Amino acid sequence: MNLSDYFKTARGARASLAEKVGRSPAYLSHVATGYRRASVNLAIAIEQATDGQVTRSSLRADVWPVQSSVSPSP
Repeated sequence: MNLSDYFKTARGARASLAEKVGRSPAYLSHVATGYRRASVNLAIAIEQATDGQVTRSSLRADVWPVQSSVSPSP
């Protein structure tokens, strides 16, 4: 799940997450829309605060590439 989708899961999700990770709701909205990029530490904090619903790789694929579940053909 990406951050934008997480915000749609419950009323107040953005404010609650902002409090947990120590950022403003507006800043997290900027991250969700791509206006700002999450730092490595923020990506980890968001993953932990959302119990893995929003993964660090969804926020920073440049640092943690998404692993494919399909094995390459021999």
